Amino acid sequence: MREGDFVGLGGEGKVVEIDETFVGGLEKNKHASKRQHLGTGGAGKEAVFALVERGGRVQSHHVAAVTAKTPQPLL
Repeated sequence: MREGDFVGLGGEGKVVEIDETFVGGLEKNKHASKRQHLGTGGAGKEAVFALVERGGRVQSHHVAAVTAKTPQPLL
């Protein structure tokens, strides 16, 4: 990922897909003093949205929370 201005994706006849994922290591692999014990799944991980242009470019964005309103500014 990089910081800065991004060139828009999509356009005439282009398809752009968006998906989110959580990035971070497994809690069991962390040192005992650094484990967060927050539960399973995305606990202790950072959320990332990725926009993928079919046959083209990819843009990834770190987001603070995953809600229905989060991707709206990205779209």
